[in-house]
Amino acid sequence: MWVRKVNVKEVRVGLMGCGVVGSALAEILCEEHAVIAASSGVRLRLGKTLVRDVAKVRHGAAERLVLTDCLDVALEDRQEIVVELIGGDDVALRAVRRSLRAGKNVVTANKVILARYGEQLAELAHRKGCSLAYEASVGSCIPVLQSLDHTLASERFSALAGILNGTCNYILTRMERDGLGYEDAVREAQKKGLAEADPAADVSGSDAACKLVILARKAFNASLRPADVPTEGIESVSARDLAFAKTFGCAIRLLATARRSAAGLELRVGPHLVPFDHPFATVRNESNAMQLDGDSVGRLFFAGPGAGAKPTARAVLGDILSIATGERDCVPGRRSLDLERPLFRPAADAENRYYLRLSFDDQPHVLAGATRILDACGVEVHRVEALGAGHGDIVFLTHSTTRGRIQSALARLKRLRFLSEAARAFPVYDDQGDPS
Repeated sequence: MWVRKVNVKEVRVGLMGCGVVGSALAEILCEEHAVIAASSGVRLRLGKTLVRDVAKVRHGAAERLVLTDCLDVALEDRQEIVVELIGGDDVALRAVRRSLRAGKNVVTANKVILARYGEQLAELAHRKGCSLAYEASVGSCIPVLQSLDHTLASERFSALAGILNGTCNYILTRMERDGLGYEDAVREAQKKGLAEADPAADVSGSDAACKLVILARKAFNASLRPADVPTEGIESVSARDLAFAKTFGCAIRLLATARRSAAGLELRVGPHLVPFDHPFATVRNESNAMQLDGDSVGRLFFAGPGAGAKPTARAVLGDILSIATGERDCVPGRRSLDLERPLFRPAADAENRYYLRLSFDDQPHVLAGATRILDACGVEVHRVEALGAGHGDIVFLTHSTTRGRIQSALARLKRLRFLSEAARAFPVYDDQGDPS
């Protein structure tokens, strides 16, 4: 039998963080070390692992790790690659900065520090000749960042959009498909490990906004930060909204969108009605999906698991091996550093069709008053649906209008008598995939 001989080199890896993803990575490295060495020619050896609490009881492969709660001690180890999986933005940021300054290569899945400080970190890595890899920060194991960095590096993009938060997508799926209320769906996501005890970062849209910044920075060669993204979460989406959306042939998804035009770059995160014939409407549970529109490649669609310990750990391992084998250059190049602050299209000028729901205690008065207000604000109505007599809901589907007009209408609708709760308004994602 012929056996290929592989010269195996040892690479020392420092792990910072041993939570869900860190533990999954440790398990993969322990269980598959022989396969990894045989296939890549690299034997990965874990050094000291930085954790917040060394006394915490751990199971599986994590039990065999050498733990420390001191960043100085962790960084004194002879790591060639530091893997940051701590999360948050304080200790994690210090760990990444100090690792790069010490000439160590870094792999991270931390979308918060990348969205806020990614440009500074890339400059530091470039100066030190170190790799900075973060495929797992957006879409878990979906290889979209790698594609933007390499295969599509010279492509000019006009638009991108995505379902970038698996927690929100799971919650909306359970509400839509199984009739769960919002709070029940959140609790179920927490039990499955898809949502934190405090799910605010996910459900508020801020997690998706960070991921959009990372994606749009690469796609549009633009200097961006999370504050540039008008953001709305899914807290206001109700079972009634999902039911009405269905009557219009739509699902509701939390979408992150970016579009470049002569008027400037337009960014947004928020719930959208998505027509059933668009692929985004079929993305369910914790899956993620991304769509990119390029001038020469046309439309590209990426989809896969957007959350979960094992898929994320696999993406992290892929970055580790890319650096260890040198098969992919992860040192930030000039293109990723020479970013320009873009012209932004004013958020109020963004155009969409809109879904608008009013809950009423007196239908005739609400319908007449709302129609006058929408007309006065320049919002043209395409369709009206009403449910309930005496009290219930009125839903308007508008023609294309601006966000500014809708916001003006919402401000005036608040003053209507007989409304039983605040009006809801969500944009409709164009059935051709154009975010405008």
